[in-house]
Amino acid sequence: MRAVGTTANPIKLELANIMGVVKVGASITMQNNKQKAVKTEYEQATVSAKLDVLDNWMGKIDGHNYDLAYKIFSQFDAINQQIIAESGIQKTPAAYQVQWDYLQEKLRKDAVLILRALGGVDAFKKLRDEKKHPESAWWWYLDDYLSRQQRKNIKKTGIIFASVMAVLVAIVAAYQFFLAPPPEVRERIRHEFAASRHMENGEFPAALQELDLALALDAQNYQNWTQKGVINLKLGDKTAAEQAFVQAEATAESLEFYYLERAQDELFLRMNEAGLQDAQNAIKANPNSARAYLLVGQAHEQMGKTKEAYAAYESASFLAETQDDVELMATVRVRMGMLMQSFSLSSPQP
Repeated sequence: MRAVGTTANPIKLELANIMGVVKVGASITMQNNKQKAVKTEYEQATVSAKLDVLDNWMGKIDGHNYDLAYKIFSQFDAINQQIIAESGIQKTPAAYQVQWDYLQEKLRKDAVLILRALGGVDAFKKLRDEKKHPESAWWWYLDDYLSRQQRKNIKKTGIIFASVMAVLVAIVAAYQFFLAPPPEVRERIRHEFAASRHMENGEFPAALQELDLALALDAQNYQNWTQKGVINLKLGDKTAAEQAFVQAEATAESLEFYYLERAQDELFLRMNEAGLQDAQNAIKANPNSARAYLLVGQAHEQMGKTKEAYAAYESASFLAETQDDVELMATVRVRMGMLMQSFSLSSPQP
């Protein structure tokens, strides 16, 4: 019989060696992958940190700090290079891709400020040419972006201006064709405005001349006859005033309207007694005339009779509210408030 020896089987030894090598290789591979993962995580954190720094710097752009503006462009370069380097290894994390896009858009919005900080467009072009930046680094071509935007804005403004002008031309044409008053009406209105202006300035003869020209174009306008009568009364020409008043009363829509117009013109010229009398005549013609009570109150106020003025304003306010005349009611209440404030009235005295 053959004795069993202690020498190991050569085949088994070889297999053991191979298995050992495989285990060592697997261990090394796992360690390398782990180190690679750690490195990738570190690089991502670095990009995120750079983006935060860039965001902080861009919040400080003021159009004067050259060093800050230059650092911003350098940071854009560094971040862009790192993103390109990582793009072949892994997909760009969405978290800082969003921030990267946001900061690029912010740079576009602040283009004017940051170019000013770098010394203007010419200085910026010189700086770009020295560094020989590729067009893919678009931030170094920010001046071109601004030029394109300005051309777009000019074109857009031109289109808007042309559209507005076309609309205005159409409106003017439609007005002239459908709505414009006849030439004689426009001429009359022009004379009426001129008369009012002369009247405000105390130029009564000139005002009368303009009113005569207006009445020559429309002899049925009772407001112009009334105004002519009041001016003549102011000048002391009672005969001319009476003649004008006769024409005004004959052409007025109602006796109330005639006296309202007359009182209003008289109060405008500070003819307070005459204005009060004609406002009261308007009330006789129409006891429910809120506007007449307003003029009575105005006459009393101009004469310093605050109690009587307040009482008249109260009547005007009540009638205006009853008649749902919102505009007149607001006017009266403003006058009442001003009267109370000026003279510290809490309520009218009987």
